[in-house]
Amino acid sequence: MKACEVWINNNTDENGAIWSFIIIPVPNSGDLYNTNNYRGISLMRILAKIYNMILNRIRTVTNPRLRMSQNGFRPGRSTVAQILTEKNYWKSEGQNPPGDHHHH
Repeated sequence: MKACEVWINNNTDENGAIWSFIIIPVPNSGDLYNTNNYRGISLMRILAKIYNMILNRIRTVTNPRLRMSQNGFRPGRSTVAQILTEKNYWKSEGQNPPGDHHHH
């Protein structure tokens, strides 16, 4: 199967083609000349849709089990915010965060 071959070999040229999608504007009610009256839907390839469905199902099981400090790749959370939180914690303890070579 071509998708498995791409997955195993990590051929990025073909990965782009398999995982790409198109956003189509769909009109809501109202004036069709007003762009605010449209919503976008994505048309993804079947393999990407199946993969997305699997990830969403896994996420509903794993999210409640993750620590509150786990922020990477989670909806509504940011790794940047986590780094700042950790840095503030270290400073509140009167220490320099690991990798922070500034002496106060």
